[in-house]
Amino acid sequence: MSTKNYPNIKRQNSFLNIKKAKWPFVGLSVPIIDWLPVYTKEDLINDTIAGVTVFVMLVPSCMAYAILAGLPPVYGLYGATIPTYIYALLGTSREISMGPQAIISLLLGTSAVSLGYPVGSKDFIPAIMNLTMISGLILYFLGACRLGVLANFLSYSVLVGFSTASASLIALSQIKY
Repeated sequence: MSTKNYPNIKRQNSFLNIKKAKWPFVGLSVPIIDWLPVYTKEDLINDTIAGVTVFVMLVPSCMAYAILAGLPPVYGLYGATIPTYIYALLGTSREISMGPQAIISLLLGTSAVSLGYPVGSKDFIPAIMNLTMISGLILYFLGACRLGVLANFLSYSVLVGFSTASASLIALSQIKY
């Protein structure tokens, strides 16, 4: 989607800023109201090709992430498709990666076990769903309050340490497979 095709979209500070909708609060929370009227057939074709490509690559990895979290593989498919559709309606960034990730799956499964829900128990899947809902609500609140800027205060060494520890935990957790 290039900005030259869309008169309602302008570039400022290297971010896309969409003019406010007729209803300012709805336009802020549902960006599709702004860009759908100027969406072209060419954009639909390009987005369809990109979506199919991403989905084909996403299916095996999401099933593996579900297993990493201690869930049946079908929940990985749910985690790959449902958030993507919701983000297509409510999201504001065209470049974001949406879907399950290895570290989130590992943290989710570990958190449920540490709260007393062993993998395979009848309450494990509802506990995972509740943790996911709570995490989503917290992220929504942080986004609504525009608190993403707090990530700028994380030092490089903290991010490298977190990434290294995450990769080590994921690799070690896969030894049994």
